[in-house]
Amino acid sequence: MKKILIALMISGLVFGTVASAEARDHGRSHRSARHGYYHHSHSDLNTAGAIIAGIVTVGLLAEAFSDPAPVYTVPPAVVYTPSRWIAGHYETVQQQVWVPGGNRKVWVEPVYERRFMNGIWTQVLVRDGYYMYQYIAGHYEVQNVQRWVEGYWTAC
Repeated sequence: MKKILIALMISGLVFGTVASAEARDHGRSHRSARHGYYHHSHSDLNTAGAIIAGIVTVGLLAEAFSDPAPVYTVPPAVVYTPSRWIAGHYETVQQQVWVPGGNRKVWVEPVYERRFMNGIWTQVLVRDGYYMYQYIAGHYEVQNVQRWVEGYWTAC
């Protein structure tokens, strides 16, 4: 946009100067006695100046409206890195898993005591072991889980 404005200002300045000089020099042509022709000193120079200003203006406007020069970049260098294929496989990972709450069957260990009987220490069964149902609230547990890993390439 700046180039267009500058070109228009230059052309307006030059054409304005040429037009005012033409008006000023109107009727001043004289006949040269020595050469036998009319000599238009300022008029001819003003016309040449107008032509040059027009050429400059057209050149500046053409440059302003032309496409910008293409930008050339160097492609990145290709570097070969050796690689190897890792085949698909299962791997075991530890994962937190939600275990819902509920009643569970739980084994209660038997109870033994050591008692002194008839002069010797003896182990006596006080209560037999048994199963009971116990409510366990829902909770997270860490469990080993197997998952499939797709094959992939890796750098050596």
